[in-house]
Amino acid sequence: MDIIKARDSIEADVCELETIKEHFNGAEVVVHLAGEKRNNLDWDRLFRLNVHGTRNVYEAAAEAGVKKIIFASTLHVHQMKSLFKSHKKITEKTKLVSSNGYGLSKILGERIGEDYHLKYGLDVINLRLGSVTKDNIPLKGDNGDYREIALAHWLSHEDLMKIMNVCLRSKGLISVPCSSANENALVDIECIKKILNVTPSESSAKYL
Repeated sequence: MDIIKARDSIEADVCELETIKEHFNGAEVVVHLAGEKRNNLDWDRLFRLNVHGTRNVYEAAAEAGVKKIIFASTLHVHQMKSLFKSHKKITEKTKLVSSNGYGLSKILGERIGEDYHLKYGLDVINLRLGSVTKDNIPLKGDNGDYREIALAHWLSHEDLMKIMNVCLRSKGLISVPCSSANENALVDIECIKKILNVTPSESSAKYL
């Protein structure tokens, strides 16, 4: 893997612009992962972290002369359940219609990135990520069985790192849906190959 391990770990609040600015100095690429993923929060908190915080990241990056931001968006910018039930694959051309408040906050985050790309020339890569879990295992339902839709949009750590590494060399304004090469995958894997020239290799089928 080509991802460089961080030499330092600094805790900061992306919602406080003045406190994060100095940490962007000298950086060429920022991978923006900070945010709130829980949809059971009220909109005010989702907005504060995922929209206001994202705007601060872009503002600090622009002021510091950062060249590129890789933004962790989500497949929840789409109506995932209805698309899965109708056997429709998600591509970069699938309309943005959020599945929940979290997805809506990420749509707004992507729009912020587009604005800063047009105003300041920042390269912006929006990765609409499938399910990435801490233990690298697809999510299970309340009964302990793997959920069919979770298997369809699972994204392994290995495939995520492959995608991230390619993004370090990508230019312009790019938005791409991302998952592993799962059986009955929610994402059109050929779309990832076409846009980023990388092909996910893992599959959630090994957990069945």
